[in-house]
Amino acid sequence: MHAQTTDTDGDGIPDVTDVDSDNDGIPDCVERGVTGNMTDKFSVNSDAVQVYDDPTGTPATYQYQVQLTPNENNKRGQIWSRSTIDFANSFTLTFQAYLGKNDGSGADGIAAVFHNDPDGINATGVDGYGIGAIGIKYGIILELDTYYNGKNWNTPPLGDVILDDIEEDHGMIRDSDDYTQTGIITPAVSLGNIEDNKWHNVIITWNATTKTLKYEVELGNNTYITAGEATFTDIVRDYFNGASKVRFGYTASTGGLTNDQRIKFVDLCRDFPDELDTDGDGIPDHLDLDSDNDGCPDSLEGGDNVTPQMILPNGRIDIANQGGIDSNGVPVIVNPGHAADVDGQVAQGIGASKDKYVTAGCACLKDPQTTGNALPVNFGITSLGRAKSNDTTGWPMARKGAWMALEAQSKGFVVNRIPTTAEVEGIANPQQGMMVYDQEAKCLKIYVLSNTANPAEGGKWKCLQYKACPDNSFMTP
Repeated sequence: MHAQTTDTDGDGIPDVTDVDSDNDGIPDCVERGVTGNMTDKFSVNSDAVQVYDDPTGTPATYQYQVQLTPNENNKRGQIWSRSTIDFANSFTLTFQAYLGKNDGSGADGIAAVFHNDPDGINATGVDGYGIGAIGIKYGIILELDTYYNGKNWNTPPLGDVILDDIEEDHGMIRDSDDYTQTGIITPAVSLGNIEDNKWHNVIITWNATTKTLKYEVELGNNTYITAGEATFTDIVRDYFNGASKVRFGYTASTGGLTNDQRIKFVDLCRDFPDELDTDGDGIPDHLDLDSDNDGCPDSLEGGDNVTPQMILPNGRIDIANQGGIDSNGVPVIVNPGHAADVDGQVAQGIGASKDKYVTAGCACLKDPQTTGNALPVNFGITSLGRAKSNDTTGWPMARKGAWMALEAQSKGFVVNRIPTTAEVEGIANPQQGMMVYDQEAKCLKIYVLSNTANPAEGGKWKCLQYKACPDNSFMTP
């Protein structure tokens, strides 16, 4: 479970309630990829469909809702997370389940599933007694079973499957692809009647320290019952085929008996604990100050006009000197009417913060490191109309210690594109400072002499990979 007192950005608001936990001005939900639809986080398959009504008759207030099956015969639906949940860390997952209103004549229930099936978001299990989940490879099922199928079932394609059902609506934890008695991880627990035309809160917790998985179901009047609880020796090895990061989702099915079966999240961003990590550095994007690892802070690459003067050396917005934060933990400077605001919205958008090929806001105009008397730059290309001739104080001569100077604010500079590295190396009589784009190496290359005192020794084509501001002294053009 997430620590309730963790405050990553030190702004006095715990991460659990902080809209912007790293103070880069971009909301956590935006950095986690939640924009308003279940399809942001889940692949919705078969008969499942995102819906906006409420079957109980209460005005719908949740946009994160999926109908897994309509109240019709022989339907099946499943949704799977596009990202993964990491069992190396503790987590809490909260959702609501609606099992229909056909008590006594309804079927078959909903299953919450963690899996590492090679079919990924296309994984499917057996309908009917399997609730669309039994048969999925390398997984664990948490059942909300509403039909009594007996103690076992023997039909294709799985053959004899041990179920150990009880007549009441019930919960159970089981192995998704072990159909023997050992596949029953926890015994069936009666949930009374959950086909009661009501939404039921379900809380799933994983404690990575004790290796305990538990889920609780709300039966009404804020009364919860533990539907299943199990402690594992090695859940990753024994059930997920060695993967700690697995997909999560829901399945449901109907057969001869039916029910309208749905799930929903009150707050998809906070109730679903998956993580996006664009650069794969182990820090989730909503806590990573440089999500794409391009050397340019997310705060500068976001959708508003945050400038280097507004941030700290680590990339966080300098809230102490830039107006502080609002009551939700968002730096005021990116809110409507303030200095960095562009779109008139609270916080800033994602901008180019996840695009490693773009370093918006991080242009550098620092002079190159030189020793002695730096020579002026005698060659330049500008789109700003300020080139001078015979003037050592003008542009580009005022720039020192470079072969050429390039400048533009809204135009790109196109150099010769050469398909292969071999063709670049084969250029006849290359000269110091020549520049080409190597399409195979995917980089801009410049020819550098190995020994400037003796050009006859030749040189090498080298990729331009690093900015001239390695000390993070970002400067805007």
